[in-house]
This record gives sequence, structure tokens and C-alpha cells, in this order.
Amino acid sequence: MANCSEQIKIIAMEKRMPDWDRVLTTARGRGYFAFEFDGDIIDLITKIRALLDSPTKCLRILEIDGHGTPLSCNGLDLSTVPIWGQQLMTLAPLGCARGWCEPECSIYLSGCNTGLSHIPMDPNTSVAQQLAEAMRFNPATFNHHITVYGSKGYLSGTNMNGDEVTEREYSEGIWPFSTDHPAKKGASDATGSKCWLPYRNW
Repeated sequence: MANCSEQIKIIAMEKRMPDWDRVLTTARGRGYFAFEFDGDIIDLITKIRALLDSPTKCLRILEIDGHGTPLSCNGLDLSTVPIWGQQLMTLAPLGCARGWCEPECSIYLSGCNTGLSHIPMDPNTSVAQQLAEAMRFNPATFNHHITVYGSKGYLSGTNMNGDEVTEREYSEGIWPFSTDHPAKKGASDATGSKCWLPYRNW
């Protein structure tokens, strides 16, 4: 059994997000590494691998913070889910156990509505559920338990900071020129851990 003694937590943020300075300021104090990426899985994996630079390091939590919908989060969408899943299953040649810690690891898709269905009759499951299914547990080929968390509303804050809030509906701008964003199926007003819907890969 590999000596996975150094457990890494990462928050990766879409470039040019307005709260980057706040996230960067708080990350170190909460034991996280923080970096910006361009939404591309190759850029994300390259930066994760740079942190998993010894055979004792493994990834415990990955939080991806950016704009989201039920069908996307940054460059992750239903068309790219298989590629993201494949890349995330083999994080780092140098990191222990394919780069993932055990017994269980977490991925947070910290964008709006990433755990919800798009519309009531849409056959597509959420992007969070799709990612969990793309990283399916298999004792022979991928012996890692991953829970992918998707938000259940319009999200502010991060899981890292513990200040997350979801709202069923969202309005931006000043009336009468405001834009209203309706609730998605299953949306909820919530705070903290209640903002998330978990999808397991096993």
C-alpha cells in the first residue's frame, strides 16, 4: 500500500472571477492550494499534477469554482464529461494511488445549479451526476470512492470557506431593468452543507 501521508486540498477557479482575491487570501489559512485555470481539463490536470509532486501526496478535495448551470461548470459540460472523468481518474504519475486519497474523496462543482436537472422534462442528469458516473468505481481499474457535489440553486460562496448559500430564484440588476432567473427543478434555498446534492461513483 502506498504511503499517502500528505493529503492535498485544492480550489481551482475560473480566470477573471470577481472573488479571486478573497479566495486566494483565505485558501492558505484553510489548508487549501488555490490557482486559476482557463476552464480546460488539460490546464487543470497540469496544475494539479504540479502539486502532487511526490509519491506520498494525494488529493482529498477538489473544488472547481466558476459559472455553472445544470449542464455545465466552467469547461466541463455534458459533451466533455467523459474526457474530464478519464483525466481525473489518473491524476499524477508521482502522486500515490493514482493521485487520489482514500477512503473517500470529494469534488465540488461550485457553480449555480450544478446538481439539478435542466428543466422538468429534460432526460439529462446534472453535470455533477454525469461526472460521478464517468469516474465509476471499479476495484480492478479505479479503486477510489469519489463523491461529486453539485449545488441545488443559484450559488454564492465556496465550500472551502463554509459560506455557501443557494437561492431557488435569482434576480440581477435594478428593477425595472432587472433580469429574473427562474428556479430549476429541485432547487432549494439553503446554507452550508445543505446547499449540496451528493453523487457517488459507487
